[in-house]
Amino acid sequence: MEEDKCFLNYHGKAQCYHVYEMLEKFCADVFISCTARQSFLIDAAYKTLPDLDAYAHRGPAAGVLTAFSKYPSNNFLVIGCDYPFLAHTEINGFLKNVPRNALAAAFFDEHSQCYQPILAWYSSEAGVLLQKSGSLKELLEDVNAFKHIPVDPNSIRSVDTKQESVEVMHTINFNY
Repeated sequence: MEEDKCFLNYHGKAQCYHVYEMLEKFCADVFISCTARQSFLIDAAYKTLPDLDAYAHRGPAAGVLTAFSKYPSNNFLVIGCDYPFLAHTEINGFLKNVPRNALAAAFFDEHSQCYQPILAWYSSEAGVLLQKSGSLKELLEDVNAFKHIPVDPNSIRSVDTKQESVEVMHTINFNY
C-alpha cells in the first residue's frame, strides 16, 4: 500500500478516526487497535489498544486477541479501517440482526462466500475460543457465526492498494 491504511483520508480525517467516531454511537468504549509503533502516531484524543507482544505479527487477530486478553469478559465489535464505504446505517443494521445467542457474527461476502473477520462482533465466549485457535476466520467458521449480508455490497469493499485508495478518494469526493 506504501502507507498505513489507517491514516488514509477519505472523509476529511484519517480513516482510523472516522471509524472510531462512527463506533462511538454503538459502543461504551472505543479503542484503535494498533501496533506499538503506530500508537505513537495516533492523536492522544483517541484511545488506543496496542497489540501485546505475545500476539505480534498475527495481523488483525493480534488486536482482537489483545482486546480479549485485557478485557476477557467483554464482547467486541471489530471494524477495520479498510472499508471506506462502510456507513453508520450498515453497522446499525448488522447489530440489530445479531441473534442474542450468537457466539459471533460477521459481515458475509456472498460473492466470495467468506466471512469478513474484521467486520464482526465477537462474544466473550468467542474470545476464549479464539485464544485456542488464533484465527479469526477459522473461529467464525467453527462456531457457524451469524452471517450478515450487507444491504450495500460496496460497504465491505476493502481497499488494499494505493491505486484503489486513489480511486476511492475520487469516488467519495465526487459523491459529496
